[in-house]
Amino acid sequence: MLKAILRKEHKNRWERRVALTPDSVAELHSAGLRIDIENCNTRVFSNASYLAAGAELVQTPDRHDLVLGIKEPPITSIQTDQLHLCFSHTIKGQDYNMPLLQKFIDQRATLIDYELMTNEQGMRTIAFGRYAGIAGAIDTLWLYVKKLRLNGRVSCLEGLKQTWEYKTLAEAEQALQRLDT
Repeated sequence: MLKAILRKEHKNRWERRVALTPDSVAELHSAGLRIDIENCNTRVFSNASYLAAGAELVQTPDRHDLVLGIKEPPITSIQTDQLHLCFSHTIKGQDYNMPLLQKFIDQRATLIDYELMTNEQGMRTIAFGRYAGIAGAIDTLWLYVKKLRLNGRVSCLEGLKQTWEYKTLAEAEQALQRLDT
């Protein structure tokens, strides 16, 4: 039987996104597919919500055939003959991830990059949407404030935090509105 796991995200400590929701795990579980979850306290959904959906909690993805994630996995986590689904950041020849790609080759592991999934018309089926754009805009403003500070200047955006520091979109919107007053 195929052993699948929803791994935790390692690249950024604030990463909360997931490749599967608890509802998706429950649906897959009822269809006969076992989905484990790697222990993680930063996901947008709690471990308990996945356990209630039929998942089992594990500490590492080492013994799993199928590994699902969002960002690229840690190089050390790639095991022989595993199948990984993620945004690998390798398709454009990104230098910093060539060791990752080499590890997949060395381990005879399979990489399916979300960026390459397309429909019959060749259009991507998995991409960042509206909320990624909003997060990018907020983080760009936050970075701009830091740059101004380095040059001894002050901005009306001084109270702005990085996106990951807001619990909800509404909280981020309220913070932006307060800056406007």
